Amino acid sequence: MIASHNTFTYMRPIQWWARLLTWSARCQKKSFTQQLAEGIRLIDIRVRHAAKDGWYVSHGLTRYCRLERALDLAEVTDLPVRLLVEGKYDEYVLNDLLVTIGLSGVTVYECRDKRTWEQLIPGIPTLEVEQYVGSMQSWYGKIFPCLYTLFNRRKLRRRMAICRESKTGMALFDFI
Repeated sequence: MIASHNTFTYMRPIQWWARLLTWSARCQKKSFTQQLAEGIRLIDIRVRHAAKDGWYVSHGLTRYCRLERALDLAEVTDLPVRLLVEGKYDEYVLNDLLVTIGLSGVTVYECRDKRTWEQLIPGIPTLEVEQYVGSMQSWYGKIFPCLYTLFNRRKLRRRMAICRESKTGMALFDFI
């Protein structure tokens, strides 16, 4: 089964200055609906907490939408969510994340710290995920995920086709 890496990075960034850097933060170009049509079965979300505003879907410092909006879309489509938390937070802020997740009707996997990969909230199940994303494969993929996908398009398309047919396992891809 396939999953889209940083599912909501196709959206327009909230901050005006982040729109200038979209090329480095974007991991998906297709809309959520188009990604569903391509067969995604897991939503991958990075989140960051803003002191005044709560949790946002993010990639690095770039914010895309409120976490609640993304969780609403996940609930409507009945897809599970993999959460990665960017930044370091105290227990109070992480409890707020747990409440936000709990108010949604989605199944959440992992909820890991992006820097250390430590599980942040006990009791949330983990998921074995193969990662075919630029940031995990190459130096230039860390900075330009679109270049990694472009240079490896054939190999990634073949792998994606195999993963679509698989009934077991999950694989994460940039630019579905």
